[in-house]
Amino acid sequence: QGVNGNWQRHVKTSLEEVAAKVSRALGVDIAPPLGIMHTVGIRVGERLLHYRHINAAYLAAKIATLSAKSGRICEFGGGLGIVAYYMHKMGFLDYTLFDIPLTNLFSSWFLIGALGSENVSLEGEKPKSNSVKIRANWQCLEMPRNHFSVVANMDSFPEINRTIFLG
Repeated sequence: QGVNGNWQRHVKTSLEEVAAKVSRALGVDIAPPLGIMHTVGIRVGERLLHYRHINAAYLAAKIATLSAKSGRICEFGGGLGIVAYYMHKMGFLDYTLFDIPLTNLFSSWFLIGALGSENVSLEGEKPKSNSVKIRANWQCLEMPRNHFSVVANMDSFPEINRTIFLG
């Protein structure tokens, strides 16, 4: 900003260059694979980026600063599992999603398609090591205290009734 700022240079940077710089900084391609689920967004080369991909990449980057790769990470309201996808690609392999069953169906579909079934443990299955574990929201009550090194949520806590949330 200002007279000595970079705004003239940055506004002319192509989306491909911006995405490539962010991908290099995170160590993972920020454009998830296409063909698993219908995706709309801005074209970045041969890929598409939806604003939720960008939000998820940001949250993954923040979580990565808070936990060792060997840490246990939990996300409430993981939606499609895009944060879990980025975290797994970044080498954070002990990741648990807690969400409502219908949403878990979507995240299961996306994550199995994006990471492979060997990297996803579904509700009712014995958890595989180094997998994203997808669990029903009420299963969080069975977790031992301080089990996770980081607990994250992008935007679903405001949607949850406080009585249910504190339950």
